[in-house]
Amino acid sequence: MTEALKDTLTKGYANWRSNLVLGVPTMLQVIGSIVTFFLAVIFSGIYLGMLSNQGEILDYVIYAILMVLGLLIYLLMNSFLSAASFGMSKKAVESGKVNLGMMMEYGQRNAISIFTATLMYFFAVIISGIILLGPGIFVQAVFQQTKIAMSLLLIGLVVYITFLVGLVFVYTPLPAVITAGNLGAVEGIRESYAFAKKNKIKLLTLFSSYFGLIWVTNLILGMLMNPFSTLSEFIPL
Repeated sequence: MTEALKDTLTKGYANWRSNLVLGVPTMLQVIGSIVTFFLAVIFSGIYLGMLSNQGEILDYVIYAILMVLGLLIYLLMNSFLSAASFGMSKKAVESGKVNLGMMMEYGQRNAISIFTATLMYFFAVIISGIILLGPGIFVQAVFQQTKIAMSLLLIGLVVYITFLVGLVFVYTPLPAVITAGNLGAVEGIRESYAFAKKNKIKLLTLFSSYFGLIWVTNLILGMLMNPFSTLSEFIPL
């Protein structure tokens, strides 16, 4: 399994070196995420600052609607770029060469399916949270039974976290699965589940490598910015 994963990563890197344009959709995703985050923060600060303590409920409803609309636009843009990225990668594997014009072609072809599947993913996260955490909150709010409420919350939280981990495993390959097979949202989720179930060890290895890389990167950045504080976390000074 390790050797097969190594071969996959090696081939992927070789394809990227031969087709640097493959990085354009991902780069646009990163830039779009950063810009969206800062726009949301700036808009929230200005809008909520204008309301101050005199805002009516309708003002906050309008704010919530605008934030949801912004999130939907961001998810649609991200779905388009994900479809473009995986579609171009598929073409690179098949023919060995891609161009920037293919970004629009593959993005338009599968963006709606990925967008719809992403919305289903978000609804699953929200609804499962309400179902699993709601009873404990309800018991505490209505009956003031703290011990029972805490027990229900603890059990619900454990099940909820386990469910979220499973969702992440299923959702991670979803854009690639939809793009590779030109599938709809529901069919894509089924195929993604089958793929995650079949390749759970490989996915776990990739997740571990990813979070390990993040930890090492944060450690290096921390040592560069404040070496004594970072070293003191491991070596008592």
